[in-house]
Amino acid sequence: MKLKIIVNCYGCDGYGVVSRGHPNDPASTNVRCLECDGSGKDFYVEDNYSSIADAQDDYPEAVGFTYL
Repeated sequence: MKLKIIVNCYGCDGYGVVSRGHPNDPASTNVRCLECDGSGKDFYVEDNYSSIADAQDDYPEAVGFTYL
């Protein structure tokens, strides 16, 4: 059964923006994350799980699952 496993983006920690410069610098600006295109989410498609519970064991950081 095919599953889409949705996780928070590792580049922006799920916020959709990253800081250009040091975050404590008042001159730094936030820009859209290029890894997730500002959505804050990333996903994997897996074909080797028989249930969502099996996928949750391998992806505990997942924020959502969808059958494809």
